[in-house]
Amino acid sequence: HIFMYVMARSVGLRYRRGGFMSLAAINTHHILPPYSRFEVEEGFQGSWRGFSFDCIDFNIMPVRRLWAHDTWPYVDWFGVRGIALRVELNKTLDHHTVLIPTSAVKTFLRRHLSGHFTSHTPVNLVYNRFQRHYTVLSTNPVEARYVFDPAVMERVIKLGRVLRSERLEISFRDREMALTALYSRNLFEIGHLLEPVSVLTIERALAEIQSLQALIETLELNPHAGLG
Repeated sequence: HIFMYVMARSVGLRYRRGGFMSLAAINTHHILPPYSRFEVEEGFQGSWRGFSFDCIDFNIMPVRRLWAHDTWPYVDWFGVRGIALRVELNKTLDHHTVLIPTSAVKTFLRRHLSGHFTSHTPVNLVYNRFQRHYTVLSTNPVEARYVFDPAVMERVIKLGRVLRSERLEISFRDREMALTALYSRNLFEIGHLLEPVSVLTIERALAEIQSLQALIETLELNPHAGLG
């Protein structure tokens, strides 16, 4: 993993096999599907524009019921891989706001039947290009509009393109921002049996890390999000 250490240092981050935080650290944001177990493969830690963040590459084993309308116990189906990013904010938010893919709203709400999102309502951000791809749910639409201002929405769109995630979700709650992105491949992977290390794979991994930093950089300019 010498390439990962070198790459992390090139952008001012620390790298550790196994990561610096547990996936359970973002459970209160409720943006992950229920899971029976998880494994953290690797992670980055550092500061950007004066605040701290952690990023991990993980695998989870989701849990689902055997049948849709009964009380049978949960069982494991297929593993899911992804990344999780946690950013410490400098201010405390009074409400909970989440961003999810527009195509996945029904699935998202079904998986949270326990009531975590009964008080959340869709927020109209009056930005058609953004809302074609993403939906924002919040316990307070006014605060949500401050958090997702035009600059932040543009960076989210760009981040989605760079990460090429099958499922990008972002949550603002208390003094944290949490982001998860699900994949059918390992993010930050630099070379394997089917794709040896090359300039292209290194550049792709760097672009993925820098796109996360770019989102944080935009949030720094948003005083209501707590990063100003």
